[in-house]
Amino acid sequence: MIPKTLSLIYKLRIFKLIFLSMIILSLNFKITTIFSQQFCKPEDIPLSDLSTQELYFRAQYEENIEIKKKYLLAILYRDEPKFEKLALEELFPILIYQKRYEEILALSDRYLIYFSTDLDRDYFLYWRAKALKYLGKLNDAIEIYKKLEEDMTEDSPLYYQSLFELANLYYDLNQYAASKVVFRRIVNESNDKFLEIFSLIKLIKIAFSKNEFEEVKLWLSQLQFAELPPYLQNQVSDIIKKVKKIETETHKKSEKKKSRKIVYNKFILKIGAFSNIFEANIVRDQLKEQKIKVKVKSIKRGRRKEYWVIVGPYKGLKFIKNIEDKLTPSLKTMAYIERVK
Repeated sequence: MIPKTLSLIYKLRIFKLIFLSMIILSLNFKITTIFSQQFCKPEDIPLSDLSTQELYFRAQYEENIEIKKKYLLAILYRDEPKFEKLALEELFPILIYQKRYEEILALSDRYLIYFSTDLDRDYFLYWRAKALKYLGKLNDAIEIYKKLEEDMTEDSPLYYQSLFELANLYYDLNQYAASKVVFRRIVNESNDKFLEIFSLIKLIKIAFSKNEFEEVKLWLSQLQFAELPPYLQNQVSDIIKKVKKIETETHKKSEKKKSRKIVYNKFILKIGAFSNIFEANIVRDQLKEQKIKVKVKSIKRGRRKEYWVIVGPYKGLKFIKNIEDKLTPSLKTMAYIERVK
């Protein structure tokens, strides 16, 4: 028979074990709940059970675009401006990627009224213009970017980005003069390396399309080739090769032109020299009667002048020799044939 004191000790131990088991089960339930909220599939958790901050946190680290978009859209219906603005900053690039341009226009219409600060309005106008560009409404997009250029200050984070978009729209519309002005501003004023590199690339392409090779070299000299991504390095290398090829061909043509020998393919018959113009005129008039092209030319020899009768020029040596053969024997002794240009 077990003593009463021993029986009481056993009962206390059993009670203690039951109590500890209940605590462990309770903790296990809490841990399981937290684990499921953090790691289970998003569709298994009702979005209404998550706070706005939790939704935004999940959106930040979600890799699946559709699920990320689901979280961000849920935030927009929470009526918390701070998180709505942050959600839209994440959402607009996703909608551009998914080509949901009409949705961007609808959202920008809604929030242009909802948010009153200039910075917020500039942000929504920027994405609205981007959507209009992709919808093919380039002139409407240009008007918005021009308004942003006027309204924003240079320290605004979207100022030079808007200028870059504006310059690209001019470029797409083949308005190269306007495009060039804006790209040059970005190169000279902006501290954004990305915008500077891509603006230089466009300036190089514009100059190359107009055969302005000295300007191509100017922009190339400002480009840090090693910093370019491979695909841009290939584009720039192709332009450099084409410029060098054109310059080489131009140089060869120039040298060929310089070294080209003057071709003398015409002939004149010179008769002289006569000491006075009257004798020369007599010979000239005799030849003119035979309908021969002839003139008298005077040449100074020191203090005296001598006169030459010039027949021609005529193409072909044979014709000029026939004229020479018809001269009187005395004139023949005074005549000779000369090749001219």
